[in-house]
Amino acid sequence: MIQKILIANRGEIAVRIIHSCKIMGIKTVAAYSKCDKDSFAVFLADESVCIGDNNPSESYLNTSAIITAAKQKNCDAIHPGYGFLSEDPEFAQQVTEAGLVFIGPSPEVLSKTFDKVTMKSIAKRLRCPIIPDATKTDKYPIMIKASHGGGGMGIKIVNNKNDYEKCLKSAQSEVQSGFSNAEIMHEKIIDVYKHIDIQFVADKYGKITLFPARDCSIQQNFQKIIEETPAPNLLKSTLAKMEQDALNIISKVKYDNVGTVEFLLKKDMDYCFLEINSRLQVEHTITEEVTGIDLVEQQIRMATGEHNKLPEKISAKKHAIECRLRATSLGEINVFNIPAGKDIRFDTFIYQGYEMKPYYDALIGKIIVSDKRRENAIKKMEMALDETIIRGAKTNVDELFGIVSSPNFKSGKYSIFR
Repeated sequence: MIQKILIANRGEIAVRIIHSCKIMGIKTVAAYSKCDKDSFAVFLADESVCIGDNNPSESYLNTSAIITAAKQKNCDAIHPGYGFLSEDPEFAQQVTEAGLVFIGPSPEVLSKTFDKVTMKSIAKRLRCPIIPDATKTDKYPIMIKASHGGGGMGIKIVNNKNDYEKCLKSAQSEVQSGFSNAEIMHEKIIDVYKHIDIQFVADKYGKITLFPARDCSIQQNFQKIIEETPAPNLLKSTLAKMEQDALNIISKVKYDNVGTVEFLLKKDMDYCFLEINSRLQVEHTITEEVTGIDLVEQQIRMATGEHNKLPEKISAKKHAIECRLRATSLGEINVFNIPAGKDIRFDTFIYQGYEMKPYYDALIGKIIVSDKRRENAIKKMEMALDETIIRGAKTNVDELFGIVSSPNFKSGKYSIFR
């Protein structure tokens, strides 16, 4: 049984992991960069350790510093959160070779899922539809994206050949900074209606549990900003096909932890496999709210070799929506009022007096609401956003309110926002 986990990440996900560990009776060590010394996760953890300077390459991407810190603090395991090193097979292998448990899929699984080109090839062999590849000489527009990593980082739409080199360099720079890997891939642009996620838990013995589908279509710059589950207006027949393709892909790679299979849905209800996210998703919260299952706990249990004791398919008990609250300017948070009430959850790492840092993602936190009826969940989200008051740094709260209160969102027929 794991006694102590080093959290090799920052922000709200570090706080989220600490919460589950406390319930499970596991001690935590918060690894932080110099500018994150005043993060809420550092205060909450049982112990903390500085792993380097503010640049991610010197801290949250510094594998040797992370593993050294874990061993110095007598940890049994490392939880990578999401982003940074969470899907890096080399890091997972280094953690394992150091005698520590990597809280995530095995290095063997990650070596497949980390590479989007490999996963597309596997999906194609399983007769799951995929997005067609492209080259720089194909008809424009085309898409450039990271071969590894996710979160919308590195995605560029190239509208003509004159823009190609500029877009390529920009994409490579982004993914190198975010994932220490500059490899990119090219895909054709398809007519996308929805972005659908299927969350799952798989153990090391082949048992897979599927959760209700999530609709993650509302995006800006290819980054999700609002998600909900169950996905509205998704045909049962289409979902059934997606779930079967997801099961086939998960089984083929012998996946052994918590993960997500992502699909892009077209207007005609045809769809394409996008990728497997081999980590905890930012939007895992809404799945937890509609099922009552702690996905961080499941990550830890699967990583230690426990059997998956969940049923093969879990239904939603209610409807949940998540809004990602982001800072649109830097500054010290001098007023901070968060929403509260029945079935309202706010995952964050900041507090009144906290100063937003320029080195990392601008996510402040996530507002999550749930209700037995979707229309009531929307009303709760409107109230929650209205009650969210932050002064000192500007945020996107008004924009989120505008989307959630729009007829387009309330109908559930919205498409991907770019």
